[in-house]
Amino acid sequence: WALSGAMGGAPTVTPAFFSPEYAGWKNDVFTESERTNPVVSGPDAVNNPAALSNLLAFALQLDPRIPDLRQLPAPITVTAAGQAHAALRFRRWKNAPGLTYTVQTASGPDAIVWESTGVLSESVDHGDGTLTVAVRAPLPLAGSSRQLLRLKVSLP
Repeated sequence: WALSGAMGGAPTVTPAFFSPEYAGWKNDVFTESERTNPVVSGPDAVNNPAALSNLLAFALQLDPRIPDLRQLPAPITVTAAGQAHAALRFRRWKNAPGLTYTVQTASGPDAIVWESTGVLSESVDHGDGTLTVAVRAPLPLAGSSRQLLRLKVSLP
């Protein structure tokens, strides 16, 4: 049994993809003994030299033990209203129940206050339950002394 990734799913119709959830991913990725140990399989656990949490590995479809760092959010520049903006491009689940993706930005000389102000710039549906999105900073690069972006993922 699994959650259909399509709207209006029915038991008699096999969907092209399923909605992933952390518990199901955990069941697929970890051994039975690992699943009972939250230090190994919990959302905040880290099992790799890149120091990525299991939750981030799940959210970005990475192997929690040997993540492909090329699949991490990539910094890019996008144009909006004729102005260049800093942005992050990453692949994400389309319909993961409860999983929230938030691009946060910080700007100014100190850039210490993080705000959830990312603006969706582009989205490509891969037809497999994932999207590649680009989320940009609200302020253009011109005239800005410093801009930082980061991806925050969370479960309820």
